Amino acid sequence: MALNGEALPLQKTYHLSGLEKRNEHLLHVDEVQFRGEGRLESGIFTVTGELTGQYVLSCARCLTANQVDFSIPFEERFHLENRLASAEDDDLEEIHQVEGNVLDLTPFIEQAVLLSIPYRPVCSSVESCVQNIPQSGENWRVITEGEQRKEVDPRLADLAKFFDDDRN
Repeated sequence: MALNGEALPLQKTYHLSGLEKRNEHLLHVDEVQFRGEGRLESGIFTVTGELTGQYVLSCARCLTANQVDFSIPFEERFHLENRLASAEDDDLEEIHQVEGNVLDLTPFIEQAVLLSIPYRPVCSSVESCVQNIPQSGENWRVITEGEQRKEVDPRLADLAKFFDDDRN
């Protein structure tokens, strides 16, 4: 490869099937577009660019599916020469070894997409989230403070009567 500092334009569409199994909030990932460039300098191939696409996340509060557009900056460095990484390389930054003659960016793109997902994704507005929260289900329902029954522990029933007498 005779690039030596010249930019090599890179563009590819990635289909990241199976990514949903690696994050509980991720329901679906559409095609991920990568647009960027690669540069070779001093035996290190640097890939920079941007990942764009859409994924569907479940809201952590109401469990509603929300489609979210993403745009993620991407940068990775690779040793193209077969040599052992020195301690200096490890201290400065992470540089990956390339095995064989093909550089596959798929695992690095998967990692970037997974890291862009919020820890607790929520709906875009509180109002829409509150409207989507279920108010009842099988053998349960949400009640207000006024609906809540005042049940007294039978062991403290005599004490409750004492306070009722004080109020009268």
